[in-house]
Amino acid sequence: AEKLQIALQAFPDRIEALLAMGQALLVYARSKTGEEGGRMLALSAEKFENAVRVDPNLAEAYMGWADVLLERGQSKSDHKADDFFYEAIDKFKKVLEIQPNAALIPFRWGMCLLSLAERKTGEAVSQLLNDAAEKFQATLNQDPKNYDALNKLGDVYFNLGQSKKGLEAEALLSKASEKYKEALKINPKNAEALTNCGSIFFQMAQAKKSGEAESLLRQTIQQGKQALEIQPDFLDAMMLCGNSLFQLARLKSGSESEDLIQKAEKIYQKALKVQPNDYRALTNWGAIVLKKAKGLAGEQAEKLLTQAANSFQEALEIKEEFAEALNLMADTLIEQAKSKRGINAHPLLAEAKGKLQKAEELQPGVGAFNMARLMAQLANESSCREWLGKCRDHGTLPDPKELINDILFQSVRDSKWFKTMVSLPEEPEKTEPQSAPQDQEKAQSPAGEKAVPAAPPKKDQEKPAKKPKKD
Repeated sequence: AEKLQIALQAFPDRIEALLAMGQALLVYARSKTGEEGGRMLALSAEKFENAVRVDPNLAEAYMGWADVLLERGQSKSDHKADDFFYEAIDKFKKVLEIQPNAALIPFRWGMCLLSLAERKTGEAVSQLLNDAAEKFQATLNQDPKNYDALNKLGDVYFNLGQSKKGLEAEALLSKASEKYKEALKINPKNAEALTNCGSIFFQMAQAKKSGEAESLLRQTIQQGKQALEIQPDFLDAMMLCGNSLFQLARLKSGSESEDLIQKAEKIYQKALKVQPNDYRALTNWGAIVLKKAKGLAGEQAEKLLTQAANSFQEALEIKEEFAEALNLMADTLIEQAKSKRGINAHPLLAEAKGKLQKAEELQPGVGAFNMARLMAQLANESSCREWLGKCRDHGTLPDPKELINDILFQSVRDSKWFKTMVSLPEEPEKTEPQSAPQDQEKAQSPAGEKAVPAAPPKKDQEKPAKKPKKD
């Protein structure tokens, strides 16, 4: 690198030196994180840009420049990432203008589109994913054994499946699984493909009852462990194992549940050592701490709630538009407000409402349940009912037992609509002998409903971020 720099100082317009220096800086940047990695990528981009100025028709310079922009986009978690991806696509187009049959362009272009889709919400996502699928398929048409393209095509189908329901979702997840398995046939030691296969099991488990869900989660953990045997510091595999253990713990009770939570906690700790600034790991670590806090009281609970809030805040500083972290931060604030009285609780609840509103804007449904809990806590029954309805519409309504055991719903437990929502059979009214019409009318009145008995505190609703993605 020093010799290249000397050459550039002597001959600043020397194409070979500019390209070599740009590539060297790109490789070096990949071994770094944070500000240093970003600085190296910026310097690398500068070299390729200078090479383009010297020779505007040099495809290799545009290719290197586009690769740097792709890396810069993947290293960001805010709106600036989009700009880098779109700039990279422009450079890839330029390469194809100069060399129409340039290899690897469809794959890299597809990576830009997939990365954009993973950062978007709404109608734009499906179009980006379908466009990415075309690019990865074009890569496979050129090279049928390109296991990276198979992996990414699987990711496209996986993401499309997450936006669907029922048979349509199952069909897309099945297509994703096929691509991951094809990639493993070509390269059995592919940690990414193993992890992705595990992610299919994890996703399927979310729609199953406890017995089937447990079996799928254990298969997920096995896939993650195999990936970690190949690549011990593979963050996505760590996250998959941690998330699966956390979900499995929710299906268990007592010491078995606690043991699973401890295992998940250790994995998240290891993940944060590998990548201290990963917003997913920070969010999942916070979710573990929040769950532990809900089982305690007093100073112990307050201490853990503060730790959870700090972890979510760190995640949001890295990716401010991460809906799951916003939802869990709101959940933490709601828990903190439980120990406050009157005006001391209001600021916490107001902040929680703001977090949930933003989470809902980003990902409708993700914060609906906690918003319903918040409305119940504020004694706003109509809004509580509305938000529970949204939970049902988005398929995020918890198990009825968890609903009725949540102490925050105490103010609405006696309401007929709530009993209907949780599918509770209404107890028959005790009526007086029907000697007069007014007695019969009174017996049928909703005001005479028998209250649902109070129940112990609910099981926790929070859960870590789902399938890990490449950022």
